[in-house]
This record gives sequence, structure tokens and C-alpha cells, in this order.
Amino acid sequence: MLLPTAASADESAIQPARLRQFLNWLLVSCVAVAVGYAILWVAFSNAVAGLASCAMAGLIAATLVSRTRLDRGKLSAAVMLISIALLVTGAVFTLINPGVMPVLVFIPVLVVVIALPYIGGRALRALMLVCLAQTAGIVACAQYLRLYDALPAWANDLIVLTCVPLAVGLILLLLWQFRDHLAATLARTRAANEALQAAHAGLEAQVAERTAALQYALGEVEARAAAQARLLDENSQQRATILEMSVPVLPVTADTLVMPLVGAMDSARLAQLRQQALGALERSSARRLLLDITGVPVVDSQVAQGLIATVQAGRLLGAEVTLVGIRPEVAQAIVGLGLHLQGVRTFSDLQTALRPS
Repeated sequence: MLLPTAASADESAIQPARLRQFLNWLLVSCVAVAVGYAILWVAFSNAVAGLASCAMAGLIAATLVSRTRLDRGKLSAAVMLISIALLVTGAVFTLINPGVMPVLVFIPVLVVVIALPYIGGRALRALMLVCLAQTAGIVACAQYLRLYDALPAWANDLIVLTCVPLAVGLILLLLWQFRDHLAATLARTRAANEALQAAHAGLEAQVAERTAALQYALGEVEARAAAQARLLDENSQQRATILEMSVPVLPVTADTLVMPLVGAMDSARLAQLRQQALGALERSSARRLLLDITGVPVVDSQVAQGLIATVQAGRLLGAEVTLVGIRPEVAQAIVGLGLHLQGVRTFSDLQTALRPS
């Protein structure tokens, strides 16, 4: 499984460049080793040297093909191809020239280091197991397997002395690349963290600004609500004052009160009328109350019954309640409604009602 690629285009370009650089190093190393084996083959007509030279030629060809795949954008295919080619070359050298075992044991390590930055998960674990098995096979074959006549001891020593530093150098170069990759990743992570912190700070500033705006708006709403409450309270007080003024109680003599009623009478005003009348009778020493309905345009059943209820309540307090302002049309309306005003004194106008009897 391929590792997740970096989000930036720079990382997508850097990874192939690093692999291409390693393939160039490997190609130069393989050519040098192939030339050395070819010289030994020509000089001593040794079959092992000839086979080793052919094996190195095969690795050179695989390296070129891998680089071609990389140039076409097939990064994973290039990595897998060069890894397989190195493992196969190591297996071939184990069979034909096990005397260079110190060099061969570096090949599985080299394969893992090559693949580490590019593959991961199950594929990497499987590759590590294969490399571990091949390392064990290389050691076993070097100890017990002899299929071909070995190269002279001095030739094997020369190969070990030259190829071991070469293999270690390739591994170190790969580790250096891997270190650069980690450093670049760390730098990007730090930059991302700094950008995230800056965004977080900006977000906190926006939240603080919006919180302040909301608090200001809430303060305005609360102020408006308080002002509205004051207005409602003032309105209630004004309504109470208006209701009180709509049914005023006027003392005209020491024992007589007059309540002039103006406008249409509804249930609320009738209740206010009764409350005002009884309260005035209770607070004063008057024993006579004149309800002047001259200004009431319509006297219907509800209004008449409300007036009669006020008259009866006043009587219970020991006062005489008199209806004043009974116009002809009002009288006809009362008669038409079938209402009876027995025991209720009535007058046509206030002047007549105030005249001494």
C-alpha cells in the first residue's frame, strides 16, 4: 500500500526526484561492479565472474526500466521493480558467489530503506519479511552451498573491500534522503501548526468581536425592553387615569355627588362606574348620588342592567342613587327592552335633579 502523498505539489515533485537521484547512484555503482566482474572474467576466464557480470547487467537493465517508469509518473511501479531486481540479484549472487556474503547481506537492508518512504502497511511488512528470509538464506548458502568454483581469495577480498563501502554508502545516502524527507515534513507540519494557530487566533478575535457585538445588541434589546416596559407601565397608569376620569365623581353639595357619564358604556366602564360610585359613597358623607347619562349615546340592555346594579349597590350603602338625563329616545329604548326601573328615581336633566324638593 502506498503511503499517503503530500497535499502540496512540491512534495509530489520531490519524491520522484529523490528516487531518480538514487537510481542514478545505483546505476553508476552497478556499472562499476559489472566492469570489475567483466575484467575478472576476461583476465581469468572464471565462470563465476562471467555470471556475476551478467547478473549485474540484468540489474543495470532493471534500473534503467525503473527510471523509465518513474519518468512516466509510475512511482510505485518503479519502487517495486527496483526492489524486486535487487532481491533477485542478491539471490543470484548467493548461488554463484557466496564468498561475498558481507556484501550480499546489505542488499535486503538496502531494499527496505529504498521502499520505506514510498510504501507502507501490509506491503511494507511483507517486503520486510521477504528481506529477512533472504538474509537468512544468504547466510546459510554462504556457509554450506558451493555450486561453482569460487573466485580467488584475493578477488573476493577485493570485491568485499570495494562493494561493502559502496553498499553502505548507498544506504547512508538513502537515509540522508529520508532525513531530508522527515525534515521537510516536520517543517510543513510546523508551518501548518503556525497557520492553524494564526487561524485559531483570528477565529478567537472574530468570536470576541461577535460576542461584543451580541452583548451590545443584547444591551440595546434590554434597554428597549426596559423602555417598552416603562411605556407599558405609563400606558397602564394613563389608562387607569383615563378610566378614572371617564367616570368622575363631583361633589356639588355636602350630601350630593354627581357622576357625569360621557361616551359609550361597555362592561369595563360599567364595572369602573360601579367601583367609583361605591368608593366615593364610602369615602364621603354624601347620601345622594346622581348618575348623569346625558352623554351616553346608546342605552341597551347591558348598560341599563349595569346602571340598575349600581343603583342597587348604592342603596345597600344607604345612599339614594338617581338617574339623570333620561331623554325621550332613551326612555323608549328602556321600555322597548322591557326593563323595569321600579324604585329608581329619574330626572330629565341635572338642573331638575338638583332642585330642592
